[in-house]
Amino acid sequence: MKIYIGLGGIGCRVLQDYSDSLRDKTNKEFFYVDSDRASAAYQKADDYYIVSGLSCGSSMMRRIGYNSMIYELFVGKADSYFSKVRVAKNVELVFVVSSFGGFGSAAVFPVLDYLESIVWKELVSCEVIAFNENAYKRLIPKAVNEQFESNTLEFVHELLMREQSANLPDYYDLYKAFNPICSSFLIDTASIAIGDFWKCIDLAKSDMSQLDCKKNYYVKPPTTDKPVFISYSTKDQKIADMIVDELMRNNIEPWISSKDMVEGSYPKQIMQALRKASVFLVLVSKNATNSGHVKNEVDRAFNRIKDGMIIIPFIIDEFELDDELSYYLCRQEMISGTKPPLQERIRFLVDRIQSIISNF
Repeated sequence: MKIYIGLGGIGCRVLQDYSDSLRDKTNKEFFYVDSDRASAAYQKADDYYIVSGLSCGSSMMRRIGYNSMIYELFVGKADSYFSKVRVAKNVELVFVVSSFGGFGSAAVFPVLDYLESIVWKELVSCEVIAFNENAYKRLIPKAVNEQFESNTLEFVHELLMREQSANLPDYYDLYKAFNPICSSFLIDTASIAIGDFWKCIDLAKSDMSQLDCKKNYYVKPPTTDKPVFISYSTKDQKIADMIVDELMRNNIEPWISSKDMVEGSYPKQIMQALRKASVFLVLVSKNATNSGHVKNEVDRAFNRIKDGMIIIPFIIDEFELDDELSYYLCRQEMISGTKPPLQERIRFLVDRIQSIISNF
């Protein structure tokens, strides 16, 4: 029996469209799980399992969806809804979700574990089909897109962790029996009309692999520790490059977004690099005061002072700090680069950084 589970608003709608397109539903069962606000207003309530208590926020905060689903399953509220699964034979599980929302992309893992534990002796295969945020990027604000991309990154990371369990030693066979590997596909929706998502369900695995874009969300961990993180406005790229060159001449390899950023989530790579660094160098300028990214990075670095991070503000033009940067940088040792020649000021800066690193 092929069992389809739609999770979250988009996952449920896509699966509903697919179900409606079928003339023959023999040996197929369809289940829909969603939160109150996402489904109650427009779906058939008797066909759906509605998770209680999610009044708001679940579309943006994945942890809300995850914890709520865990609770519902733990106390047995979903047992009667999934009763047909308990008696099914030769089960093929197919999950349909969006990768970028809060509820569906988080709830898929507890529901998957729950259903596998019910039918593990009869489980033939398990497949997760997820749709990314690309089709929606032109419809929603940039800030929301960034949150959605971050959700997708977390989702892909969780899929990878699950797939890695397949490499456990032989004596974990029992664990593997309860947690078989899923075939997972993240569909790039950039060239697919939103109303056509359902056509991707039941495609051959070879065709699905052509659409799979998980690799676009992989973030490679740093291969070497880079002790200096450079925070700057891209409008000050020329000076940033001069500093990088001088650091490299002194055998100090910094992390800078223009050279070290790879495919994947910008915020996650920033956080990874900040955790590895011991010196946070921020190029202070009028451009920096207008950069939200610089201010976010300064805030994160400020919170790492307790871990021993050294913050060095390097002032590269004459201007008055705004209140936000003043709050974070007023007690830090500032180095001025405003008096020519600039190259000499950069050498002084690098000497200071080298002295700090040698004392760690």
